[in-house]
Amino acid sequence: MESSSDPKQAPAETVKENTALFSRVEFLGNLSEPLRAEVESKFRERSYPPDTLLLREGGLNDHFCILKEGAVEVLKKQSEHEFQLGVLHPGECFGEISVFEDTNPFATIRALTEVTILEIATSQLRAIMEMSQDYELEIYRALFKTLTQRLRSTSRLSLMNEELISLSLSQKKDLEEALTSAEDREKALQEANHRLHVLGQEQNEFLGHVVHDLRNPLSIIENYLSLMEEELEGVQWHKVKPMADAMHRQISSMLQLIGDLLDLAKIDAAVVHLNFDRVNLVSFLRDNANTWRKLAERSGIKLVCLVQGDLPDVLADEQKLQEILQNLLSNALKFTKAEGTITIDAKQRTEDEVIVTISDTGLGIMQDEIRKLFEKFVKLSTRPVSGEKQHGLGLAIVKKLVRLHRGEVWAESTLGKGSSFHFTLPIYHGQKSP
Repeated sequence: MESSSDPKQAPAETVKENTALFSRVEFLGNLSEPLRAEVESKFRERSYPPDTLLLREGGLNDHFCILKEGAVEVLKKQSEHEFQLGVLHPGECFGEISVFEDTNPFATIRALTEVTILEIATSQLRAIMEMSQDYELEIYRALFKTLTQRLRSTSRLSLMNEELISLSLSQKKDLEEALTSAEDREKALQEANHRLHVLGQEQNEFLGHVVHDLRNPLSIIENYLSLMEEELEGVQWHKVKPMADAMHRQISSMLQLIGDLLDLAKIDAAVVHLNFDRVNLVSFLRDNANTWRKLAERSGIKLVCLVQGDLPDVLADEQKLQEILQNLLSNALKFTKAEGTITIDAKQRTEDEVIVTISDTGLGIMQDEIRKLFEKFVKLSTRPVSGEKQHGLGLAIVKKLVRLHRGEVWAESTLGKGSSFHFTLPIYHGQKSP
């Protein structure tokens, strides 16, 4: 804690009066009764004046804290500026990442008012975890849920930033209609365009920073969980295995979401550089069909490749083309039941263009949802066959990558009968770029 004056420390007995506050803390609510009582008994109460830096981004932190009274703001530094990520209110916690290892805080926490905080030293919490392997697993699980909620909040931040851009575009249109002088209109439009460009860059850089910082603690949790599995093997492992498996699934889902968010941020910020080259589309699609066929067979699904050998080569970035195909085939598998069929096909559409189609006999999509398919964070009313989570980012990435190839992407579907996704690629004629 950084402060211009010493904090006021309350007697240890006052911590016992915080039962109502503790009941509102999600982290504590996820612990069993004996463990929860043990953890709560170690909290100590302290008060700080306004403007105290409770945590500094990149600094050191050795406490896990719960805000009891007052309000604090969460700040993230970007370039030369600090942006407010949000405001924490009584019952919310911070500093939990330090429990996993000596990780520097990813944001600054500053008191907006006089605040009262309940804090527990990281060393004390780790000591409790060492008392029992069950305690250790419980605390990791509770902290992981807290981080998962924070990641979902980050996704909502991205949507809010997009709404900001939409609002700016609307203001730009109103400005253009209001100005009568051609010279003033041109100058004002240039300024509006510049503001929109800066806003877009800040949005993507901001999202990239936050998501990147979230990926590290999630990876740490995953590594610790793997180590715990090895240590617990054969020692009542049957009791904790279902919980460990569920954590693994959640971690994989969150890491996939983080990867997708970072990919989108890079594409939107125009920092993705495609390495265009001549690609033998026939070999590329057939090789992928052989790989994905094995995955499909595990789910009782038949995968068919109808690609003919007379297709011309295309101009593409093979790695990004792989990402496009992976997203489309992954979706087809998620929404196709056992004994269904997935088909890969490609045909020459014009003398300059090839069309690739991934179709399935799966659940299909409602007609009024098709037009929103390629937007960010869209979740369909049709649910995956095995109940996998939908983040709504895969098809948005597909759309952006196809457009970087100067192609088009669209979908056709009949509810209950299946879907077909089509995208186009430029035929190779010796050119260096599409």
